Amino acid sequence: MIRAGAAVLTAVLLTAGGIVTAYAQTQTTCKGCNGQGWYQCSLDCTAKHPCLACEGSGQVSLKAQNCNVCGGKGWSTGCGTPGCTKKHRCNACDGRGRTAIDPSAGAQAAFNRGNVAFDKKDFDEAIAEYTESIELEPNNANAFNARGAAYAIKRRYDEAIADFKAALKIDPNHADAKKMLKFAEQDKAKAR
Repeated sequence: MIRAGAAVLTAVLLTAGGIVTAYAQTQTTCKGCNGQGWYQCSLDCTAKHPCLACEGSGQVSLKAQNCNVCGGKGWSTGCGTPGCTKKHRCNACDGRGRTAIDPSAGAQAAFNRGNVAFDKKDFDEAIAEYTESIELEPNNANAFNARGAAYAIKRRYDEAIADFKAALKIDPNHADAKKMLKFAEQDKAKAR
């Protein structure tokens, strides 16, 4: 969390992924949905999905800093699948388009560095950062889930399954961990 007291905050902060600008507390049009409050996840989808970056309001507070990975949009189209036009949630900001990172906030900073490494497909680095986050904050289901996803991509299924189960032990309703656990168990069975 960035703390500026009563002073107007205008600073350039260095984070793990690059330079991020923090602004004074004001409202501006959301970059993720262009002020509409919703977005289409792909060109062929007709549903209007609520924008995570502005929580459907079309406006964002600039008291937090724009995410340096997605540029404040909350999504990217660079999943690596040829021809994919789907808007994928940014892992660095969890689709919110902005972050409020205190560079010294250990667990959250490590988790965010892990997300940046994950987005760059540096899964070994992501695992190391998520591990640091877990060591500093052992009750963070999201960190276990994210590390499990990185393990699964590396085909380290036993470790992935253990992490998804740990996330579910902390938060039994963690939808992503439930889904990813099922996939990891299926992939492990296929790999035999």
